[in-house]
Parts: sequence; structure tokens; C-alpha cells
Amino acid sequence: MNKGTLVRKSNYLIEASYKLSLNEQKFVLLLASKIKPSDEDFHPYKISISDFLNFLEIKTHSYDRLDQIIDTLMGKKMKISFLDDEGKQNILNVNWISSTKYRVGDDSIGIRFDPELKPFLLQLKKRFTSYRLRDVIQLRSSFSIRIYELLKQYEGLGERTIEVQKLREMLGVEPEQYSLYANFKMRVILPAKKELAEKTDLSFDFEEIKESHAVKKLRFFIKIKETAPVASETSAVVVSPEVVELQKLYDHLPDPYREMLSVKELVRKAFAEKGFDFVLRNIEYANEGSNAVNPGASLGKGSNYRNYLAASLRKDFGLPRLDDLKIKKAKEDAEKKKADEEARERRKNQEQEQHEKEVSANIQIYLKNLSPEGINTLRQEAIDRMSPEKQELVSKKGLGSEMMVKLAMESIIRTRIKEI
Repeated sequence: MNKGTLVRKSNYLIEASYKLSLNEQKFVLLLASKIKPSDEDFHPYKISISDFLNFLEIKTHSYDRLDQIIDTLMGKKMKISFLDDEGKQNILNVNWISSTKYRVGDDSIGIRFDPELKPFLLQLKKRFTSYRLRDVIQLRSSFSIRIYELLKQYEGLGERTIEVQKLREMLGVEPEQYSLYANFKMRVILPAKKELAEKTDLSFDFEEIKESHAVKKLRFFIKIKETAPVASETSAVVVSPEVVELQKLYDHLPDPYREMLSVKELVRKAFAEKGFDFVLRNIEYANEGSNAVNPGASLGKGSNYRNYLAASLRKDFGLPRLDDLKIKKAKEDAEKKKADEEARERRKNQEQEQHEKEVSANIQIYLKNLSPEGINTLRQEAIDRMSPEKQELVSKKGLGSEMMVKLAMESIIRTRIKEI
């Protein structure tokens, strides 16, 4: 069993939502590694039962143990969201395995993937991710394997931002499982970070992006180990970062133009001269402004995407767009900050108002519980605390004197309640 072979998956399959146990995940990876680039249909891929059980480090070599894994796996579904050839969004709910077959007494088993998975595992020409089987097979968590795949997909870009809720869905985390982000971080993210750094060809750090004091997104910073080569079918070869980055730029092109040689040549030349960031910002500008991609976005500028992209690359239209986006973001941040401050001030005023209502109510309760003698004593104490001028006004029963006495009495009660 060659653990150096490659696993190739469509990026749609990488981002699918499903949950498998560690052994089930490894079973699928082993089966996927059997697929050859030339395969046009799924075969009943043969796997040695003894090799397979050794592969999973299962000491009891028996059909029963294999049957258990297969039976549960055949009942597992996943949800794949993908764009069809017309650019329409599709949702596919599908099982991993359609059939297994073995002759009792033999040491091999034939297994087929579900036919609906053909576009995501066979004849992959674009939007796919590949990695060595041995880089993930030693991982001890199914979550670690999935996070490895999601980050491997973006290794050329060096970072990936994922909404926490979307990440939970892709990993198959149940709503009630690790419902608090702190638990999700402790049980899923941090163990994966440690495992990937120790056992695979990449590692990562991450940044928590908060909204309203809650962590809503994670920005992963992906690091490729310098000593880790990318394997081919027969030997390990090093793929330069430039090749990886160029492929990522091709992947940013719209579907109808991604395989056009003239468009790819535009991108390749600009990349060689100006670098990744320059080309990326101008592809994004063209994608946003061209009628070929976004009908009606720029009615007066035609719809030839190639010409639109060429003009963007020639004049670097993407740079002012970036500046505009920064200005827009700064404005949005300022507006959000202002709105947050106003909201905090409103909450503060509401809390103070509610507090005053509660204190006033407690003062009235305190007064009601006083005897007439107690009220007279409190009244005299309030008068004694007044300045001579106010005391004279009270003795003469001047205008507003009773209100002054009442406020002075309430002030004394307020202090007593606070002390209590």
C-alpha cells in the first residue's frame, strides 16, 4: 500500500458538509487514492483486507470489523453545493459508497463510489485540490483531516477566512456539539493546529474576527514547510510557489474564461511582470465590472471580458478600486463605531433610568414602612442637615420649602439603602 500516492478531490467536495469517524474518513481517502487521472468511470477498486486493517491500525483482522466500517459508511450522507455548467447553484445529497463486494475467504474487497460523485473525483481539470495520502493518514482526528483539506486548498494564497458557522457545517459538527465557541476552539481548532504542525506538510496560525463581541469568522494563516515536497504518482517533486500562485489566479477567473488560452496568457504575463497581488486585484476589478461576468454592471463598456481584463492589467484599475474599498471600509467602520457608541450611550441611559425607577420605588417602600414618629425624626434630621438659609425658609414655610424637605429626606433614605 503506497501512502505516497495522491488524493485528488474537487474543491466542491472539499467544502461539502458531512461527518465521518476517523476510520471512515481514512477509508474514503484510501479509496480515493486508488483513482487514476485517466479513469473515466468508477471501478470496483480493489483493496486488500489485511492491508486495509493494518492501514487503520486495527489489530483484529476479520471481515466483521471491516463490515462494521462499511455498513456505517454506506449510511453516511453528505451535502455538496456546486455550480453547474450554466452557472446555476445546485445542492446534491449523496452517499459515499454505492456498493461493496467480496468473496468470503478472499483477502480483497471491491468498492465503488456513488456514481453521482464522478464530477468531484474523476477527470479533474480545474477547481481541485491534491495532496499526499501519507500527509493525512497519520492524523488522529477526522476534524484535523478536514481542516487540512480546507487549508491545503488555499495554500497558494497563504490565508483563508471562513465563517465559524460555515466551518462547523463543513466539519459536520452538530448544533448542540461544542455550541460555545470556546469549546469549539479548544476541542477542534487547537488540536488540529497542533496535529498539522507536527505531522503534515503545512501548519497554520489563526485570527479571530469578532462582530458584536462574538467570534464570527476565523482567518487562517497557512504556512508550507520548506522541506515538504508535493508528490506525483511515482515520485516526489517540488512545485514552486510561483506555479501554485499562478494556478490560484486562474481559479479566480470566471468559469467561461478559465480555460481560454488567451485569457490565461494575459494572466501569466502580468503575473511574471507584476506579481500575484497586482494581478489578483485587477482580476477582481474585471470580475466586478465586466458585463460578461456581471450583466448590467457597466452598460457603456461592452462585454468582452478578455479586453476588459487586459485594460485593467495595463492601467492597474484594480489599485484605485482597492483604495475605494479601503475608504468605504474605513467609512463603514467609523459608522459602525459611531452606531456602537450611540447604542452604548442609549443602554447606559436606559440602565440609569431603570436604576432610578428602582431606587425611587425602594424609597417609597421605605417611607411606607416608617411609623409617624420615624417620619418626624427623618424630617428633623433632613432639616438639621440643611444650610441656615434653607432652615429659615422651612421655618417660615416659604415657597418650595416642603419640596426641599422631601428631597432631603429622600437623599437620606437613598444613602441608607445604598449602605444596606
